[in-house]
Formats: sequence, C-alpha cells, structure tokens
Amino acid sequence: MTYSITKYAKLNRIYAFSVLATFVVAVNWCVLRGEDVDSLSFHTMRTAQDDPDLYMAVAQRVRLGSGYYESAATELTVRGYRVHSVFNWRMPLYAWIFGKLPSPGWGRLLLAFFGMIATILAGLAASREFGRSIGFSVVGALIVSYSGAFSTGKEYNMEIWSGVFILIACMCYFYDCWELGVTAGVVALAMRELALPFCVTACLLAFWHGRSWEVFCWAIIFCVGMFLFWMHWMFVNSMTTGATTIDGFEWMMFGGTDFVLATCRVNVVLAVLPTWCASVYLPLSLLGLFGWRSRSAITLQFTALAYVFFFAIAGKAVNYYWGWVCMPLLVLGAARAPASLRDLVAVVTKIQ
Repeated sequence: MTYSITKYAKLNRIYAFSVLATFVVAVNWCVLRGEDVDSLSFHTMRTAQDDPDLYMAVAQRVRLGSGYYESAATELTVRGYRVHSVFNWRMPLYAWIFGKLPSPGWGRLLLAFFGMIATILAGLAASREFGRSIGFSVVGALIVSYSGAFSTGKEYNMEIWSGVFILIACMCYFYDCWELGVTAGVVALAMRELALPFCVTACLLAFWHGRSWEVFCWAIIFCVGMFLFWMHWMFVNSMTTGATTIDGFEWMMFGGTDFVLATCRVNVVLAVLPTWCASVYLPLSLLGLFGWRSRSAITLQFTALAYVFFFAIAGKAVNYYWGWVCMPLLVLGAARAPASLRDLVAVVTKIQ
C-alpha cells in the first residue's frame, strides 16, 4: 500500500525527534491548561450571540432606509453597548451589503456559495499535495466543521465571512496567484478587521520572498485602510459628541492558551466533545499544517500560527467566536496530522 508522505519524512533523526518532543510538550501543556477551560457557559454563549443580533438589527434599519451610523447609534445604545469605543462600531460595509439584499436569506446563500468555493479550493489543494483521498477527507471535514455556520442569523457573524475569504486567499497563494490572494484578503479585511493578522503575514512573506509588487499593493491597502478607519472614527465621533476613543487595549486580555483553546471550539465537532479534545486538536492541527510539502503552503501555515499568537494576546472570554477566522485553516492541518505523526515516528525509530 502506498502512503502519501509529509515534509517530516525528509527530516533527519535529530530534527524529527525535536519536533516530536515539542509536539508532546505542547499537547501536555494544552491538556493542563484545558482543565481550566470549562464548557462555554450559557451566559457566555448568549453574550456572544448578542453581536450578530446587533448587526442584524442595524442591517434591517438600513434596509428600511435609515443611515448606517444613525442605526448603529440607536441599536448600540438600546442594547447597552459602550458607544464611546470605536471598536464597538463595525465598519459600515456589511450593513450596506445586507441592506441592499432582498432578504437575509440571500446573505446565507451568498455565504454558502463562497464557503463552497473555499471548500472546493481546499480540497483540490489537498488532492494535489497528498492525493485524491485526502482531498475528499478535507472537503468532508470542512463541510462538517462549517455545518453550524449557516443557521439563521449566522450570516451576520462577520468572523465567518472573514474566515471564508482568508481560506480562499490562502488557497490562491497555494496556487501561486498572489493577485487573487491579495484581493480575497482585502475582502476578508473589509468584512472584519480580525483579518489583519493574515494581511500582515502575507505582506511579510511577500517581502521575504522578494515580491516587491505585492509588498507595494499591501502598503497601499494598509494606507487606504487607515484612512477609511480614520473616516469611520470621525463619523462615529459625530454620533457620540466627539468622545469616542480608540482603545484596543481593553481587548488585550492575554488569555494565553485558555482563550486559544476556547476559539477552537467554534468547530461544531469540538463544541460537542469534552474540552480536552480541543487541547489535543490544536497541536495536532499545527503539526499537520507544517507537514504540507509544498512551499506554496507557507502562507497557510504561518497564517494559522499568527492567529494562535494573536488569540493568546487579544480577546475576551465572550469573543471565542473569533475562532471562525482561522477555523478552516486548522481543519486542513488536522486532516494531515495522522500522517505527520506517522512520518515523525518512522524517522525517529528508523522504521521504513
């Protein structure tokens, strides 16, 4: 029987042992930390659902003819949000888009359409990398993992949209089409500023590989983005008597491994399993991701790693749903985790 190998099969024994030892330590650390991560309480889940409900209400007001900032100000105040923090005001793109759609159902259809494109691209990439059977397993795993993303109201969860376009962008990079990757990354960023770690990662990798035109494009995008955010802040100021603050430090909770594990549980499979499963899943997924052989997978790999570090620093307990932005990337790693472990053990024990 022929097995598709991973990058680890080409390591020498010392490096393979180092990787395997690091993996074991990571699993033990995550399991120990996972003991403090209880199942998400009803209050936490209810609070997390408040955000999509808010954006749904704002979009409905816009659909009826109200201005975005007036609608947002009203809904934020009524629902008890802090209107003086500009980060509680989303950029208006989502409301304008949903406000133009005939009904919210069209939003779910669009999300499902782009999710299908992302899933197919991921399956094709996995097939090219490891074979058709792995491609089908990736498609199946993504479909199951995303099964909770298309229920009523989820279309207003901008993290899901952003994660879909981040996956599309990573697949464009995998196929060496950075122009489409940048385009998808811009869409992800426009949907949710949580796509910024991906954009920064892609820019740094472009610089590292000497793709000067791509670096130039990212520089323009960042400048335009800062200008648009400044305009957004000015509009918000006009609705709050000029007292709005840009205080992102209130989200810098340094939740560490605990919060990272909590974000993993947006995956519908992990949501119903014991918490220790997420503790094993996270190291396995990262191990599997870095087992992809192609150099074109580097954007996929380092984007996932960037989000692990980002979530270790930023995010409140109720923000566990931020995990939607990198959930599909971890699924791609989990699909190759068994083969990665097999190759590491084979190299360490000299089993051929």
